[in-house]
Amino acid sequence: HTLVTSDHQNIIMALLRAFLSVALLGCASGIPIHTLVTSDSCDLLHTTCNTVANKVPVVSKGLPTSITMETGLDDEDKAAFEHLLGNALRDTDAVKWATQMFARRLANFVILAAKHNGTSPEDGLMSVFAGSCCDQHNTGYVGPNVTAIKQVLGLTNESVGNIREVWGLGYVMSKTHGFTTMLSPIAATGDKSLLSSLGLNVDEVLKREDLIMKSEQLNSSDLKYSNGYPDFAYEALDSWVRFDFSAITINGAQQWSGARSYKKAGCSEVNFTSQNPALHPPLSENELRYQCNGSMPPCKIHWYPGINCYDVVDTPFATSIPGYLQRAKALNYRVAAAPSGTTANMLQYARLLNFTDNELVLMRLTMAAWMLVTNDHSFYEIMLGADNFMPPGFNMVQGLEDIGKLMSESVHTSDGMIFTPASVFSVLGEYVQSPAGQEIFQKLGSAQQNYLKSLISNSR
Repeated sequence: HTLVTSDHQNIIMALLRAFLSVALLGCASGIPIHTLVTSDSCDLLHTTCNTVANKVPVVSKGLPTSITMETGLDDEDKAAFEHLLGNALRDTDAVKWATQMFARRLANFVILAAKHNGTSPEDGLMSVFAGSCCDQHNTGYVGPNVTAIKQVLGLTNESVGNIREVWGLGYVMSKTHGFTTMLSPIAATGDKSLLSSLGLNVDEVLKREDLIMKSEQLNSSDLKYSNGYPDFAYEALDSWVRFDFSAITINGAQQWSGARSYKKAGCSEVNFTSQNPALHPPLSENELRYQCNGSMPPCKIHWYPGINCYDVVDTPFATSIPGYLQRAKALNYRVAAAPSGTTANMLQYARLLNFTDNELVLMRLTMAAWMLVTNDHSFYEIMLGADNFMPPGFNMVQGLEDIGKLMSESVHTSDGMIFTPASVFSVLGEYVQSPAGQEIFQKLGSAQQNYLKSLISNSR
């Protein structure tokens, strides 16, 4: 006699659909159903946990056939559409909230953890946000300058840095592994009160710590990365980002080859200067100082976008199961650098920093705002990189409605804010009404135009 609400029904139906989809994949691909275990329950030391069958979204045996917002557009127009979307999202309150909240929570953790570990705030900041990994080629990075880093994180002023600056630091942090280095000795204590005092999600930290410790017991470095969790930010086993890299079974047999490879000629810089009118927002003083080597602007910009560093490889996920590139082409989606590992890393950091599941929806929105415009990843790649973090109702469908899934329902935040679909798609509507927006809009098919108009009109 339990009362089942519509929300409960939606969750039950989503779980049922996911189970049936996975079961059908197992049957179609010859994968025994009993091997389709979840990431959390899988025995890393004795079982192949990184499989085609356990990914989110579910990997279909055949190619998807739906139209998308990019169907019928050529590569140049796909890029123009995604840049329009990204720039519109940058102007939304939801993205501004997520960027500011991430910067402040991250700064709070680094300062408090540094103090606990016996180092100064400045040394703590430099250990996380500076290293040989990173330089002028990282978009938005303000350099190994502790004063500039403090400004970006809002430690010396009321506001935080712009979207490129904040997430530029986030990206650098994922390469220095400074977050893991700082957190590991604290997490190892298992002190829940201490972890909570640092502003962390205690359960998520301890769960990841356990997975890292188990991964250390794997008998090879390759297996540690393929079947385990080498650090606190690494993408989960159910993430499509795992397809970016080659994978082996627990016994060392090859499963699939990576969906991307570094360009043989190496990365290449963007071809514009600091005066580029397309830069939104314009470069900050800290960005200019670092890019121009302290000289007076204008100067050449040295960023390496993801699309200029990687070739996406046409390789299957398994025998008779098409890989990422074929799926992107079937959906007519733009391709840049394969499923977005940076998206997965940043959402994982956010989860550890106590972002709720609903707030991770805003994080996905922010990843699109950040990386679509910079050509680091495409819309499809960002959606894939985030999908295993999404609460029910927000998962992509690999079809026309994907753009609507960015903000399919209102999101309530832990500090009492409410962000509605209207607050997002009304801003997109303003961009669509611009001359550049209308140029792209007129190239869309009738189904695409009608769907986009419905999103915009419902926001009024």
